[in-house]
Amino acid sequence: MIGLPQHDLRKPLTDELHSRPFLPIEAPARVSYFAFLPEQGAARHSPEQDLEHLNALLRHLGATPVEMQDGRAPIFHLGSFEGGRFKWERHTEFITIMFAFDRGGEELFELQNRHIIPEAWMEESRLRTIAASMVEILPARDEAEAESIAIETVAPCFERDSLVMTWVTERAAIAVADFRIDENGFTRFGVVTLEGQIGPRRTGRVAQRLIEMETYRVMAMLALPLARRLGPELSSLAKRLTQITRGIAESQPETDAASKADLDAAADQRTLAALTSLSTDLEKISAETGYRFNAAKAYESIVYERI
Repeated sequence: MIGLPQHDLRKPLTDELHSRPFLPIEAPARVSYFAFLPEQGAARHSPEQDLEHLNALLRHLGATPVEMQDGRAPIFHLGSFEGGRFKWERHTEFITIMFAFDRGGEELFELQNRHIIPEAWMEESRLRTIAASMVEILPARDEAEAESIAIETVAPCFERDSLVMTWVTERAAIAVADFRIDENGFTRFGVVTLEGQIGPRRTGRVAQRLIEMETYRVMAMLALPLARRLGPELSSLAKRLTQITRGIAESQPETDAASKADLDAAADQRTLAALTSLSTDLEKISAETGYRFNAAKAYESIVYERI
């Protein structure tokens, strides 16, 4: 390296761009994915706690535990175990685990024990599933065969009324989905890839983006129950504001100048008190809900980016 003085943050900031690589996937394959939030009422996990829970899962899988990196808990871990590979990620609000397996002889979307997160680990970690997806990835020799597989083999696994099917990645793959939760708790996706036109890394990106589209959609929707709960309260505040403005607009009765000044001062004090009370209530609502609604906007933008 030439002898230029380096900023202390240059390398870590550059490394951040590559901190969450895609999991390479080669068709045919099956992907199982889970996103977890702490259960309602549980304290948000610390990075050290998340690392402990990750290592508990790794021990269950027979994989090597992860250690702290430069005194910090990792936000990403890519590993393998008997029968497959996995990717673990720690996000601001949630944790995700993605498993990739070579497809066996099972039927499409047939649930096997190897696709299930251990219940004991879930209970111990006090995590609850906010999103779960299964992706079946099948190869095809050409576009005609890809369309045939997508229509005749993959599409019948989905609800026809909400079925979505489209070419993606410059016609190198077909994605199929219905955005419903099946009887096993998974949102399912089918991907048919063209051999020779899309490699493992690009296939991994397709699977990851489909999964993330669903995950961030659900995370954005966390604001919906809050918005519904706030509706009546905001309507009440709007009525109070209308009453205040109506009171300001109403003229005072005719009286002598001294009495009118006293009445105006008293009216101004009442108006100021009412506005202060209204402002306080609005600030309280904003403080309690601002994070959730701002997060919803951020998640929404990610959904559109993935689409």
